[in-house]
Amino acid sequence: ATDQTPCPLGTYASTKAQSECDNCSPGFFTESVQSETCTPCDAGTFASEPGSRSCDLCPFGRFQASVGMQDCPPCPAGMYSATRDATTDILTSVNRDRC
Repeated sequence: ATDQTPCPLGTYASTKAQSECDNCSPGFFTESVQSETCTPCDAGTFASEPGSRSCDLCPFGRFQASVGMQDCPPCPAGMYSATRDATTDILTSVNRDRC
C-alpha cells in the first residue's frame, strides 16, 4: 500500500511521483488542497510570502496593476488611493477614484 497525502493549501505538485509538495511562489496561491498549479493573485492584490493560501488586498495608498505580484507599490507623489484594492495609478487610468 502507498501512503499518498494531498498537498496542503499554499502548495502544489505539478508532476506525478513527487516526494513532496512545492510552495507557491510569492504572488501566487492555491485555492484548494491537492493542487497541480498555483493561481496568480489578481490585480489589486498581492501575496508577499511563498506558500500563500490567499492574496491580500493592496493597502490604502498603494496599487497593483499586474497579476501574480508580491507587493503593491506606493501611489505616485501627489496621488492617493482611497480603496484597498487599487489596480492602476491615475497616470494610466480613466477611473479617477484610484491612485
